[in-house]
Amino acid sequence: AAERNETRAAIRDLFPVRYCRTLVRPASDEEAMRHAVSLDESQLRPEFVRKMKSIKQEILSRAPPKSLYGEALDGAMLIALTERYVQAMNAPGAMPCIRSAWESVVEERCREAAGRALQSTTDALASARATAPLPSSAAWADAAASACCAALC
Repeated sequence: AAERNETRAAIRDLFPVRYCRTLVRPASDEEAMRHAVSLDESQLRPEFVRKMKSIKQEILSRAPPKSLYGEALDGAMLIALTERYVQAMNAPGAMPCIRSAWESVVEERCREAAGRALQSTTDALASARATAPLPSSAAWADAAASACCAALC
């Protein structure tokens, strides 16, 4: 009994706000229930599908955006952080470090942004060079400044 009470207390501590919902069985056929995870949505009971969609929408509407060090994380950043943590946990004798994982994700994002900015500038200058007649030095400098500004903004 004490163990069950500890489990209940741990759940209450970890999940102070809980919303309980009841669901119908995913499938009425016993054989299908054994493999419910692998069933297509069309093979599930419509009431179950509707309720699951409702629950999913409710969860997503209440979930705050993930953030780290005050910065919002998008899906790609969350995946990259998770990969860094898993790599660190799987490395013998290594201990995951949130700060170093975060720094490597930020560095990767900066490299990607710099690559996109360089490509955008290169494309804009190639387009300016392709015009006939070739632009004057002043026009070329203006085109380069505009391309750089557009790529960085």
